Amino acid sequence: ILILGILSDKNIKKMVKIIAPPSDIIVITKPGTERAADPKIIKNEAEKYIRTVVVKDNVKNALDYAKSIAKKNDMILITGSLYTVGDVKKAINRS
Repeated sequence: ILILGILSDKNIKKMVKIIAPPSDIIVITKPGTERAADPKIIKNEAEKYIRTVVVKDNVKNALDYAKSIAKKNDMILITGSLYTVGDVKKAINRS
């Protein structure tokens, strides 16, 4: 399960093309910065490579969703932006 949040000034098409194919499920979210890319744009790109693409409105909801669907041996990978990773760290520390 891939949690993905990208900044708008990055090459979204190229990033998604590289990151998406090995994933079974992608959960797209928006990191907590005004520089964040629109999740709908990322979703449109991701759907070219993978069937199951879900959008969650913030990183905490994306993490909660990923954890709720993860099976015993599934891995959750958080990437795309250091803002996304930082938001996940904050969410984990609060719980």
